[in-house]
Formats: sequence, structure tokens, C-alpha cells
Amino acid sequence: TARITKSMRFGNIQSVFEFSAWNSSDPENLPSELKAQWDFEGDGIWDTPEDYNKKVSWSYSVPGIYRATLRITDLGGLKNTVNTDIRVSPYSNPMSYIQDIRDQQTYGIVKIGDQWWMGENLRYKGGICYQDRADFCEATGPLYLASDILAGRTGDIESTNICPRGWHVPNMNDWNILLDEVGRESAGTALNYGGKSDFNILLGGYCYYNEYNEFIQDSVHRVAYFMTASSDSVNALQYRRDETTVQFRKMTTMGYYSIRCVKNE
Repeated sequence: TARITKSMRFGNIQSVFEFSAWNSSDPENLPSELKAQWDFEGDGIWDTPEDYNKKVSWSYSVPGIYRATLRITDLGGLKNTVNTDIRVSPYSNPMSYIQDIRDQQTYGIVKIGDQWWMGENLRYKGGICYQDRADFCEATGPLYLASDILAGRTGDIESTNICPRGWHVPNMNDWNILLDEVGRESAGTALNYGGKSDFNILLGGYCYYNEYNEFIQDSVHRVAYFMTASSDSVNALQYRRDETTVQFRKMTTMGYYSIRCVKNE
């Protein structure tokens, strides 16, 4: 069984993507006995020979969406292939990745001005999947209960921080610095998926309990709400698909929203 681990989903023409095939497996052979071969552009042309080394790096000089392909061969000559999509923007923002030591998840990160931001939504435990569907969690990340963030999972205490070590849920000052950097009048365009900032907003929708205690789920792939660290109320950065601006909204504490983490200074 061929399996790909990649350092980040989104990058740009300056990014170095790290790929690993070490999670591949076989009933009869050890991982170290399996050979890997890579086609990074999905064009049917193998970019590497078959090799026991299963960790490689690659950069893309042309923006686009690529289907990177891994082929694994065991000692008996049996083969298995798997694909993963890589999205490359035409911009040159500094980008890298981090690994969360708590669950080994990797996240692409981007430097915008003097700040380092996650370039994708948080996927740490404790959230829920929109409509309880794993594909939504994979695409846009889980949604997190706002009252948990108000209870202090914001970075002040590492043992309860919902963000990885060295990162935190952004406060209003963090967001305002970002908006000033990208330009407030066109912040939605700049921060949206494919925008010049490489922030790549992912439209995770939201969930909440209404006054009748009914659980409402709405607007996946149409709107994003990113939580702001606060001690007494829920402020969220709102972006609606195809709008040029963003705004802050006060939200219910019984709502579930997305999280983007920002690096500690």
C-alpha cells in the first residue's frame, strides 16, 4: 500500500515541498525494503528512479495544481500507486511548514509582513467535522466550540493551548496587524484562497445551537469564521466567498468556528 506524507498542501513558486513514502506498508516486506518512485507533476514521466530512499524534496517553478504520484514496489515486484494534489501559487511569500508534536500533523506556514501564520486551518483534536463528514474535516479543518476558546485555550498556558507549541489563537491586535499589511480595502481578495498573501482562506462554514436548542450547520464552502482570542466575548473574522473585504462579527459562545494560529513573537 503506497501512502504519501507531504509537508504542506499549499505553496508557491519559491516553496520547497517535502514528500515522504515511509508510511507505505506491505504484508511481507519491511518499509525499508520497499522502493519508491515519484512523478511530482502528474504528467506520467517519473522524476526519480526507483530508490529505497523514501523522503524527497521538490520545487515547482510554474504555478498550478499538480497531482504528485508515488509508486511503491515490493521485493516481489508488486506495485501500488497513490496520488495527492499540490497547489502552487505564483507568489513569493516566505513559506515553510511546522509539525505539531502532539499528533504529528504538519501545517504549511506563511510569513506575511512580520508575522508567521498557518497557511491552512487547524486540525487538532477537540473539534467537530461539518455534518460529521471526514471529507469536510480534511478539506477545511474541524470547527471548534467558541466557549472552549473563552475558557483559555489560547496560548497563555501551553498545556491547554489548542494551537501547537509556540503558536496561539490570534487576538484582535494580531488580526489588525495582518489586515493593515495586506490592505483593508481588499483584504478578502488578498487573504482568500489563491490570493497574493498565500494565507488561503478555507471556507469551513459554521455550526451553532439556536434558541430552540437545535443544532444548525450552515455555509460550508461559502463562508469562513476565524475565532479571536478573548476573555469575555466571541469575535470572529468573517469572510464570505467572492467578497473583497473581511469584517469582525460577534458570535454566540455556543457556536463552532474555524481556527488559524499565529506564531508567538
